[in-house]
Amino acid sequence: PTRAWFLYLGTNGGGVYKSESGSLTWAQSNSGLTSPYVFALAVDPAEPDVVYAGTFDGVFRSSNGATTWTRASTGLPAGAVTSLQIDSSAPTVIYASVQDAGIYRSANSGATWVAVSGTVPTAGATPLLLDHVQRRRSLRPRRLHASGDLMRLPGEKRLRSAKIVLDHVARNHPQR
Repeated sequence: PTRAWFLYLGTNGGGVYKSESGSLTWAQSNSGLTSPYVFALAVDPAEPDVVYAGTFDGVFRSSNGATTWTRASTGLPAGAVTSLQIDSSAPTVIYASVQDAGIYRSANSGATWVAVSGTVPTAGATPLLLDHVQRRRSLRPRRLHASGDLMRLPGEKRLRSAKIVLDHVARNHPQR
């Protein structure tokens, strides 16, 4: 289900703005957000009323089309969430990039998060992108990509591209 006329905009200092008119009019929608710095937004592809915001204070979740927000950051370290990606084949699975802390995964719609990148720094690793491939019976993500600076795999001295590092992360943390 989609709502073609609904748009969300995350801003650097103004929080979230929402348009229900295809951008003709906008209104702030920040009830419950603790930070006006919104670096990422993601809309659940199966439930368009479910929206996630990556802020300077972590991840926030709205279940009513961004009217109100609740914190959804249990397990995330302090820091700016610079990118969010929902797995379209399993919308309860979400990935978040936390600046200078790594890539995190939630398997329960943001209720809890676990690190999937070990000690890989992600100061410049945004945005995240799930690469889907058609398999026989399901469309499942195969790789998690991030653009950005060079990184190190845990235990290695050699720098690698962010793409190679996150391919490694996705292979070692498959979908369940």
